[in-house]
Amino acid sequence: MRLSKTSDGKRAVTNKHFCLFCGKAYSKMARYLEQMHQKETEVARALAFPKLSKMRRMQLDLLRKRGNHAHIEVMSAGKGILLPCKKSSELVNANDFMHCLQVKAVLHCHGLFKRKFLWKHMSRCNLARKCGPPPPGKTRIQALCAYAQPVPEGVSQRLWKLISAMTQDDITDTIKGDRCVIKMGEHLYSKLGSDSTKHQYIRQKMREVGRLLLHSKNEGHLKTMSDFVIPANFPHVIRAVQHVSGFNAEKHNLRIPSLALKLGHSLKKIANIIECDAMISGQKETAQHARHFKQVYDTKWNEYISSPALRTLTEAKYNAPQLLPFTDDVRKLHMYLDDNQKKMVASFLQYPTTRTGPA
Repeated sequence: MRLSKTSDGKRAVTNKHFCLFCGKAYSKMARYLEQMHQKETEVARALAFPKLSKMRRMQLDLLRKRGNHAHIEVMSAGKGILLPCKKSSELVNANDFMHCLQVKAVLHCHGLFKRKFLWKHMSRCNLARKCGPPPPGKTRIQALCAYAQPVPEGVSQRLWKLISAMTQDDITDTIKGDRCVIKMGEHLYSKLGSDSTKHQYIRQKMREVGRLLLHSKNEGHLKTMSDFVIPANFPHVIRAVQHVSGFNAEKHNLRIPSLALKLGHSLKKIANIIECDAMISGQKETAQHARHFKQVYDTKWNEYISSPALRTLTEAKYNAPQLLPFTDDVRKLHMYLDDNQKKMVASFLQYPTTRTGPA
């Protein structure tokens, strides 16, 4: 994925692309397809166009990109070679790349591009433009291409669509890579998914837990949400929640107290899900860990998290300044009421009725 250079500083030709039909890697893919797979229908269609023509080049580029996309299993395996359309001179993360795909389109470019530049490619891609104008905004295009990716095993199509609508960042990648967060999303979707107005709420809950898990991964103590429900890791859980919620040790308050309370409810819900799954599958040790975690949670959570959070919320309410109206505003209101009163009285006297007229 990194750009290679020769000793004199020139770019080295080290690109090798994977064949769509045999899976082998070659540097001159167009020549290889013409020599070895000319009997294939798609190759024959591309070779039918004149040499150096735009359509011939576009068809061969499509076959080359489709071959590289067929090699996508290296991303799920966590090792191998990814072949982006544009290489970088610096080391980059594989999660920063995304394929040019569309859900309802018959033709796809299948090119691998950086996420933040994908919108620019979609506006120029010939195949993408044939499928219709791209949606406005950078994140919407990323969500569209993310939803077109193959649905991982164990994730329902409906939840995958909901996750793909999130902002494609490190938090979303963390959510996709953790089974417990996915199960919590499935649980919430089963309860609230029939109401489309609740989809944003489900995404919000998953992103809250994903943010907590991402911080714990960076700290190095807790790698998955299943590690959170181990009673021995409860001190690490407390520190992670305090850090995400902005705990101030001197004032003993939280910058985002509502987030701390929400994370507490989500952690207990995840513990219940893990305990139920462990009991069904016969994993007694995991079920016992989840059960003991809930006991520790009921005893210690209020002391470390709930009490400071509720106190912070209460102080914010009674410390809020009471706003009084300006004198000019009160005077204008009284003048308006007096004028309208005079107009209404004159109208009633001029046009008397049985209810409003003079007796």
